[in-house]
Amino acid sequence: MKRSNVINLFLLFLALFVISARPAHAYLDPGSGSYILQILIATGVGALFAVKTFWLQIKDFFTSLIGRKKQKTKSAPKNNDMQ
Repeated sequence: MKRSNVINLFLLFLALFVISARPAHAYLDPGSGSYILQILIATGVGALFAVKTFWLQIKDFFTSLIGRKKQKTKSAPKNNDMQ
């Protein structure tokens, strides 16, 4: 089977599943709402921590996309007077 046929078959089953769903008659209590809020906040803090941790790699990646070359810093001249 071709990959496109598998994807089309999956989308067909997904559409039939969504169309045939019955009403759930359910509700979200305050505990569920606060849990969802906690998950969203934790995801945001985790993403910020990941960006902070890998900032130099992210910066180098985008710098290489733009095409800028990193300038090498010159090392301090050696002092030959103290021999």
